[in-house]
Amino acid sequence: MRSLSCVAIALAMTCSCAAAYGSGTILFARPINGAYNGQLVQTGSALFTINDNGTNLKERTPLAANAWYVPSGVAAYGPGQWLTRNFSPDGLSIQYFYGQATDPSAGGPTSGKYYTMNLGTGATQALFDGGNDNAAPGLGYLAWGPESSNAIAYASPIDGTTAACVYLMQPDGSNKHSLWCTPMQVTVSGGAVPTAGIDTIRWAGNGQRLLAFVRYMPNGGYYEHAAVFRIEVQTGVGTLIDTNAVDAASGDISYDGTKILYQKYGGSCADWNPKAVSINLCVRDMRTGHIHSVLPQGIWKTWGQYGVWWAGHWDFPLLLSPDGSQVAFMYQSTGVYEADVYVINSDGTNLRQLTAQGPIQNPLAVEWVPVAWSPDGKQLLVNRTTTPAYGATDQTWPSEVHILTADGLRDWKVTTGYALDWHKP
Repeated sequence: MRSLSCVAIALAMTCSCAAAYGSGTILFARPINGAYNGQLVQTGSALFTINDNGTNLKERTPLAANAWYVPSGVAAYGPGQWLTRNFSPDGLSIQYFYGQATDPSAGGPTSGKYYTMNLGTGATQALFDGGNDNAAPGLGYLAWGPESSNAIAYASPIDGTTAACVYLMQPDGSNKHSLWCTPMQVTVSGGAVPTAGIDTIRWAGNGQRLLAFVRYMPNGGYYEHAAVFRIEVQTGVGTLIDTNAVDAASGDISYDGTKILYQKYGGSCADWNPKAVSINLCVRDMRTGHIHSVLPQGIWKTWGQYGVWWAGHWDFPLLLSPDGSQVAFMYQSTGVYEADVYVINSDGTNLRQLTAQGPIQNPLAVEWVPVAWSPDGKQLLVNRTTTPAYGATDQTWPSEVHILTADGLRDWKVTTGYALDWHKP
């Protein structure tokens, strides 16, 4: 009987692991590399899907030089980018951008088209008319809404020449209509300043609200900042959350849209100094209007994204768990050459480290980049990416896709590549 009990326990443990990693699908990219000006560089990229237990790998687009299949809103995949929702609500389709570029120094295509793809049939459909969706004034920052909406949100224009609008359309490209437009000006420290376009869009999980970052140049400032807005999908009403936020934008919105996460310049989340160089990680609770810093004073300035070697990577993902109770972020903690994934409760308690590389024996920097939470807030999809050394012959960015448990007890390597989205019912 004892042996049968042991077998039963072992089988139960095996089944629990399979259940935890096997019910979802990951969309990720892999590069094709080639020689350019005496260096090995990325010359194209393709999209793949894989079950989150590492099975059923499928190449969804051709992997070929000069062909770039990338997520919406960015030129190429890699650390320091805003990741949007690319899966349809049922996980049976994806949206993406495709373009060609023979000069890899641009890091991706400068012209191309947005498409949807049915993963069952492979059929694709262009979402906009014309030959180049990037042509001025431009279309961009596409984000596929959740099941309750099944609409795709996008922004136009995106060239920053004038105020922009958020639009909605059906997944086949029909019924395009304006939902909300940015104000011509926002009032900041020192007076009103003109807006300069939308930086990015993110859906709340219930499909009732959208988060949008709007660029502006502050009075007396040296670089563009962002104003954060929450938009009601049913009415098109936009509410200003805060100004003096970091641009390029990075932040998140809880499932019900009541909590907003963003980065803000200044010594605190109540600072509106346009010349501030320190940065805070802020959460606003829309039910109470309260804004507070998630991390202890000075940590984000000293060790966060204004630190040492990734000062230019101000748009890496910051993630709120669906219920708004936890924040996942990248944090430099084990030395100059590594940034790990940390999780903290959104009230500022229980800071914990989920990844740890240990001593790095070469000058390459390692970044662990959070991508998506599981719906229950117990797991995180992340990328582990190696940054090439400056001036090295090899200028590629080797990456791995991992799933971490939020308690820090498990790290599961799924595959090689760079994760873009996770559909997990």
